[in-house]
Amino acid sequence: MKEIIALVVIYIVFVIGSLFFYKRVFNVKLIWFILFLPIYLVSVYLYFEVLNQTKDYLRDNGIYLEFGEANLYLVLLWWFCTLNSILLIIFICVKRVINNYKKNKSEFSKFGEPPLG
Repeated sequence: MKEIIALVVIYIVFVIGSLFFYKRVFNVKLIWFILFLPIYLVSVYLYFEVLNQTKDYLRDNGIYLEFGEANLYLVLLWWFCTLNSILLIIFICVKRVINNYKKNKSEFSKFGEPPLG
């Protein structure tokens, strides 16, 4: 039972961090956006690596959390969170493109249709 609670807490912390990333990255300049994408993905990996090392440390000190054979549940949660991260990045990219298109369209609407080409 304590393992399920630990997995839920791990995922909730991940979601809070992802929401913080979403809020910060959505309105930054393109160069910062491109810079933050790999940093975000690496931070997700490092987050789960720290969790794995913490689990090993707790095991060495007599506190046992059983996440399945070879930490299967922790690995599956890492894959799920990585998939969520990739989908979040795709969502942010699409939303940035749509907002940029609307912004450019509204700027050109003052002067008529935008020039072709």
